[in-house]
Amino acid sequence: MTKRLYYLWMLNSITLAVNLVGCLAWLIGGGGATNFGLAFLWLILFTPCSYVCWFRPIYKAFKTDSSFSFMAFFFTFMAQLVISIIQAVGIPGWAP
Repeated sequence: MTKRLYYLWMLNSITLAVNLVGCLAWLIGGGGATNFGLAFLWLILFTPCSYVCWFRPIYKAFKTDSSFSFMAFFFTFMAQLVISIIQAVGIPGWAP
């Protein structure tokens, strides 16, 4: 299970990097710089924070059978999942 979650973390990081490349291409093609800046910010923030805030607690939870680590994982993972879903849907008017 931990191995699968590690692969999920890597997929999340790769997706953020691809998003950065796509926003860079859009910026070069005449798009706004705001999306590129936000994509860079998401990559810089979400990659290490997701590792520290949800991968490490689940690794520790399976290693030591700690209920607090399971709780920390589920809380932060669900919060990031909700943010990712909102970003994927792309609600009009929610971005600058």
